[in-house]
Amino acid sequence: MKNSFKYIGSAIVAGLLLSSCSLDEDNPHAGDATLNNFQAWYGMQATCYFPLNNELYSSSDWLIMAETGTDIWVSSNNGDYAKQIFNYEEFGTSTNNSKKLWKQAYTTISTCNTVINEVDNILDGEADAKNILVAEAKTLRAFYYSLLVSQFGPVTLNLESSSSITGIVDLYPKRASEKDIYAQIIKDLSEAIPVLPVEPYGGNRARVTKRQPRGFSAVYMPSAQASETNSSVTEKNTGLSPVTVRRT
Repeated sequence: MKNSFKYIGSAIVAGLLLSSCSLDEDNPHAGDATLNNFQAWYGMQATCYFPLNNELYSSSDWLIMAETGTDIWVSSNNGDYAKQIFNYEEFGTSTNNSKKLWKQAYTTISTCNTVINEVDNILDGEADAKNILVAEAKTLRAFYYSLLVSQFGPVTLNLESSSSITGIVDLYPKRASEKDIYAQIIKDLSEAIPVLPVEPYGGNRARVTKRQPRGFSAVYMPSAQASETNSSVTEKNTGLSPVTVRRT
């Protein structure tokens, strides 16, 4: 299963990353409490692509996360070097690799949330353009959550706008089940597919089109179905909700 995520990640790199440097819009930081005009919102939406061209795929960190622990890599002399990611011992967000994935995914998810949730507050801009850009953000949010759930299992499912917009900080986040995370991934992709065009918005081939969510759905649907089956079986047999350590 990990290899499936790695290959779909490679696909998005081929289709989007190579030209992502052409996203030359104004890029304000997430959390602009006065966000109400199209240009500022449009620039924020461009930052939803940020991890694709910064760190995740432009350095070895995500490659190491995706491949160590599989039969592609082995630790020399069966040693305990980088045991967190080679052997999944004491695995968490303490390594540079996992910390980078965790921070970049959640930071960008917050930006995607703000783009999606605040679109109705934008006073100008064409409706069709805003709908397409929201659909792009939903596709990217689904992609980042797929990276998190495939590596860490049950994680926090945050769909709220930036705290700078809402004024609310969740001091006690709770893990969601894999079932709920995959359900949100499929929901985002299902809503994005009918809206996205075949050709990229503005002719910019760094952007998501209809092809990406369709491809993601084909990859993630089996995981969604498996997580639902595992949840039902676990609750039936034990009365407890399943807690899964990193999927391998």
